Amino acid sequence: LYHLTTDHMTSTSFEHRAAKLLIDPYHLIGNHSGTWFIMRIDWYVLSIIQFSLRNYRVDDEGDGSTFRNMNFFTVGITALYQSDDDVKKNIEENSGNKNE
Repeated sequence: LYHLTTDHMTSTSFEHRAAKLLIDPYHLIGNHSGTWFIMRIDWYVLSIIQFSLRNYRVDDEGDGSTFRNMNFFTVGITALYQSDDDVKKNIEENSGNKNE
């Protein structure tokens, strides 16, 4: 499941553009280690994603189900005051349909 998830995130069929970062998965960054990605959510939002290598048990008395943490470190960039003309221009530029 881990490999399916990481392969899907970097595939062209995934909704958002993502790339796997060349960081040693066992190297601690802060208190996080694992596989790292950078993802463009939209034109103004980027996320750095940490996908843990460690499995965690749901509970000790359950059916043995496990999960892995996936942490998103997200930043958004936008103008404080954006005019409707700026928004329209950005939409046209991103869609490839410029009305000139």
